[in-house]
Amino acid sequence: MEGAARELRTEGSGLLVRNYRAALDGLGLLAAVRARVSPAAARLLTEPPPFMAWVPERWFFEVLLALEAQAGREGCRQLGLHGARLMTGGVMAPLVRTSAAVFGPTPSALLSRMGTLCLMIVRGVTFAFVQDGHRKGTLTLRYPAPVPSAFYAGYEGACLHVLELCRTTGEVATVRLAEEGRTGHIDVRW
Repeated sequence: MEGAARELRTEGSGLLVRNYRAALDGLGLLAAVRARVSPAAARLLTEPPPFMAWVPERWFFEVLLALEAQAGREGCRQLGLHGARLMTGGVMAPLVRTSAAVFGPTPSALLSRMGTLCLMIVRGVTFAFVQDGHRKGTLTLRYPAPVPSAFYAGYEGACLHVLELCRTTGEVATVRLAEEGRTGHIDVRW
């Protein structure tokens, strides 16, 4: 997987870096993660780039692997949940509210628009949601190169937040990896 970090052609925005920093801080893990990453990665956690700057995905790769080493895979899932709460309560709030008002406040309505909702924070990742029955479906993410399960765990947390936003309960399964980690399928039930 180490070679995969060099092959990634995806990027995250400065907004996402700032979100990671705030979420790690809120979870009480910022100092521990910063101590586990390279000096360059630690610098971005200390002094995040401007909101609309783009950061190579390898930075997120390094931070998520450090978080996984510190807090396990569940820590990565919690980062996604906490980060999604911060994001939808902040700059993305109008977009999420509009999507829910136009398409309905349901998990399927929001999950099927995950790619659109994430346009300002990540590029190079494709999203697809297929509803499979009345109250379940699968969110599929595709990266251009293999990424570890920890990457997808953050999206599992974001899916949990979608359930919260829709005022429903449910279950978000652990990702099923395909294509050596290039693709992840996350089953969601509500």
